[in-house]
Amino acid sequence: MTDAPSPAPSTAWSSGRAIAAGLLTTIITSTAMDAVMHGTGIFPAPGEAMNDGLWAWAALYRLVFAALGCYIAARLAPQNPTKHAWIVGGIGLVLGGVGVAMIMGKGPGFGPAWYAIVVALSAIPAAWLGSLVRERQIKTG
Repeated sequence: MTDAPSPAPSTAWSSGRAIAAGLLTTIITSTAMDAVMHGTGIFPAPGEAMNDGLWAWAALYRLVFAALGCYIAARLAPQNPTKHAWIVGGIGLVLGGVGVAMIMGKGPGFGPAWYAIVVALSAIPAAWLGSLVRERQIKTG
C-alpha cells in the first residue's frame, strides 16, 4: 500500500496563499466596515451597548464578507477550489467558536450571545456560497 503523493511544494504554497488571502479578505473587510460604522455614528462608540437591529446588521455584513473571503480562496486555489473555500469556512467556524467562548458572560459591551453564535455559524453558509459562486464561474467558462 502506498501513500498518496504529497502536493508539489509550489502547489502547497499556492494553496496556503489562497487560504491566507481568503482569511485576510474576511478580516480586513469586516474590520474596515466596523470602523466605518463606528466612524459615521451608525454604531455607537466601541464598548457601548447597541440595539439588536445593529447587531443583526453587523452579522449580515460579516456573512457577506466571509462569503467573499471564501470565494477569494476558491478563486486563487491552484486546484480544488471548493475545498479551499471550505477550509476558510472551517477556520472561520473554529475562530468564531473561540469568540463565543470568550464573550460568554462578559456583559453587554461585548454584544449579545446570539450575535457571536450567529457569526460563528455563518461560516458554513459563507463557505457554501463562496464555493458555489466559484464553481458556477468555472462551469460557465
